[in-house]
Amino acid sequence: MFTSGESRNGSVVAEILRKLDLAVSWAGRAVEVHLSRRWPVLAAIGVAGLVIAGMAVAYAGASLALSDDIDLEQLRGAVDESLLDEEGAGLEGASADVDLLRDRSTMPLRLIRWAGRMGPSIAWLPIASTESMGLAAQAGRVDSDLDAASSLLEWAAKFTATFEQAESAMVRSGDRARIAELRSSLEEIGTGFEDGRTGLSDQGRSAGYALMTSVPPFSGMFDDLETAEVSLVRVTQAGESASRLVAALLDLAEASQPLLTQFSGDAGAEGNGAEPIYVALTDFRQTAIDARSSAADVIDAISELGGSGAFSEKLEALDRLMDAAVIIGEAGVLGFEALRPAYEIISQSESGILDGEGVLPEALATLRDRTEEIDDVIARLAEAEETLRDLVADGSILSGSTGLPGMLDYVAEVRSGLEFVNGIAPVADELLGHSDPRKYLMLGQSADELRGTGGFVSGIWTMTVQDGSLDGVSYYDVVRVDDWDRLVLYPAAPPGLEEHMNAWVWLLRDVSWDPDFRATAQSASAMFKIGQNQDVDGVLAINQWALLGLVQAVGGITPPEGGEPITANNLITVLERGTDLHGRAYMDLVLQGLIDEFASQSTLPGLVRLASAVLRALESKDLVFYFENSDAQNAVEDLGWAGAVEPTAGDYLYVVDSNVGWSKVDRNIEREISYVVDLSRVERPRATLNVGYTNHSGPDSPPCEPQWLNRGADYSQLVNACYWDFVRVYMSEGSRILSQSELPLPELSVSVEIGKGVPGQETGAISALHDKAVFSGLLIVPAGSSREVSLVYDLPGRVVKQDGNSVGYELLLQKQPGVRDRNVSIHLIPPDGYSVSASSVPYALLGDGRVRLNRRLNSDESIRVSFAKDRAQGG
Repeated sequence: MFTSGESRNGSVVAEILRKLDLAVSWAGRAVEVHLSRRWPVLAAIGVAGLVIAGMAVAYAGASLALSDDIDLEQLRGAVDESLLDEEGAGLEGASADVDLLRDRSTMPLRLIRWAGRMGPSIAWLPIASTESMGLAAQAGRVDSDLDAASSLLEWAAKFTATFEQAESAMVRSGDRARIAELRSSLEEIGTGFEDGRTGLSDQGRSAGYALMTSVPPFSGMFDDLETAEVSLVRVTQAGESASRLVAALLDLAEASQPLLTQFSGDAGAEGNGAEPIYVALTDFRQTAIDARSSAADVIDAISELGGSGAFSEKLEALDRLMDAAVIIGEAGVLGFEALRPAYEIISQSESGILDGEGVLPEALATLRDRTEEIDDVIARLAEAEETLRDLVADGSILSGSTGLPGMLDYVAEVRSGLEFVNGIAPVADELLGHSDPRKYLMLGQSADELRGTGGFVSGIWTMTVQDGSLDGVSYYDVVRVDDWDRLVLYPAAPPGLEEHMNAWVWLLRDVSWDPDFRATAQSASAMFKIGQNQDVDGVLAINQWALLGLVQAVGGITPPEGGEPITANNLITVLERGTDLHGRAYMDLVLQGLIDEFASQSTLPGLVRLASAVLRALESKDLVFYFENSDAQNAVEDLGWAGAVEPTAGDYLYVVDSNVGWSKVDRNIEREISYVVDLSRVERPRATLNVGYTNHSGPDSPPCEPQWLNRGADYSQLVNACYWDFVRVYMSEGSRILSQSELPLPELSVSVEIGKGVPGQETGAISALHDKAVFSGLLIVPAGSSREVSLVYDLPGRVVKQDGNSVGYELLLQKQPGVRDRNVSIHLIPPDGYSVSASSVPYALLGDGRVRLNRRLNSDESIRVSFAKDRAQGG
């Protein structure tokens, strides 16, 4: 009955049949002897029953041992780490495998159990009785293991569903009732896994059956059963550990909530004093350490199962998250302890950080001795921030502003705040007039009317500080600040400004023409001296985007006319409406409100948010500094806060736009750069640059010509216009332009009108400034249209560094003040036989061998790429 289709098991079957034949012959002789000796008929029937039972057991056992359809090894394969995968594919497959195995083994197991019932009636035959009952017990063991596998699948299903809900709760950690409910479910699931493990551990292999185990298939079947039981136990252990880990993650999300609440910007949530923050930091640190320990336990348990499925990948991400959380907790506590002395000084002041008692200089002085300590905290937070950004970018953790994802914003905020105070502390006494008063000139720029260092100057202030106290702020109307009776003393306008805006004299409102703020600041100081006969100790420039960040940091300001607060959500609209109704002086009233809020900041979270907002504005160059004091100026230059055209030994690219159309259209301009660098000739690389512009102004915008056309009476009209852009491209010194786009002069342009140029004249020109090669020209982008400026030029060979079998390329991209961002796509063509070996930014390899790097330029960025010679090339 076992021969058909089972040739590979023929010898085994023959052995089983041979033993069956022997058993039947032995039983027949035994019956004859019993009858001849007139033994009770009942005994003869017992022996016959034994033969029948033995044959049934053998048949059923052979079915289990030899059938291709009943492989107990499947039980081990069905239960692995995939049961914990959130997608559920592992569960579905395992459930199907267990159900199929149960269906196919039901009949053989039933026969074995039936035969086993004969054991007690033939106890007088020890070997037969033991074999019968032992094999029946093993049948029960198989049945129990199948039950355990089914139960395990049920708990695994509950775990995956709860895990998915817990991930959602980690984002919304404020829902404490939901978290409590999930904790209860996880505790129940963990107990279920534990009970299953305990039951499996009680299973054992009986040694009291010799006949069947002497046949290899039966022995192999029991080996498979034991292997499956080990896997079942390991999965239950992994399930227990995973349940504890998810509960620990919920604890961590909940522990993050007090920190996120404190730093949310909600003044009512910040609490009193520093102690609640310290308690929240220490709690978060300890909870993170506990969660990391739980993650380690799960990783160990999963590694016993092979550790190669989707849940292992999730665990790897969670392990990195836990490492980052521990770093955040430890760095947070260290940072708090470093800041505590400064905060205590500020918190004791009744008038805030800008009072007349030297509070701010004294507080910053306490940080000067802790710069290394704070630098260490900053480095740790930066490491954790990078990990969190990577996890969000690859989808390993959800993005959000609450729960664990919200820690990314918290870390970035604290790191930025610490970077600012640590950078400014060494020169704070000089800047804040600790020994002598300091007067600074502040240029309020409109980035909607873009110029080289931020925008057209629409407001001017002087700010006087002494011993950290703001002694006075004075506003100057930009039209009246210049001395019109002494115009002969003012400098001549830069050529581009003179030709394209008929600026026959250079006034303070147009001072932001040069892309290097040091030059702009020095010119502004000189012009202010001519116009107002006042010397200043430094100049700072700020535009509406920096103002937006500061308003968001302080939580809002009261508008001059009263009513609803000015917030980050409505600031730009309020400024536009206020300027239309009240003129440029409205900006002064808004600034005064901001200064009042600035001065009143006294909570640690509020001060950190404010410092972070200032740093973001400095990094984006929407706020730039210049100081006459050389130590202070060197400090801000080293920190990258000076708005300078930076020197570099490598490649360099800086695109500078200047609105010469008397409009506010720059807000509607989308900017992008495509930059291809061919490094195949290392001694003379070649660059192909395309600078693109799209004007998103509405269809009812006025026509482009004439250039001097009145484009509207209010702000909403001025922002929808044709874009007249004097574009400049700063390149590495020594670059040689080979070809360029044609940029003809329009007939109704200012240049033609004043006799400087003729219609159709090429405006593209090459010059040099700030140790850079410069291409400049006039570009016109009509409303609803796109235009592009293209250049092909050879770069100097020094931008590529070759050392043996390696080639290095470095590019400094500079971001223009006032431009919120610019999409940049860089394509590098490697030298022949070379491949990328390292890059400071993510990259993609294209089919043609190019290396693509996509960046969103919202601050200056240095990019480094290294190439190594391919092994096949030798060398």
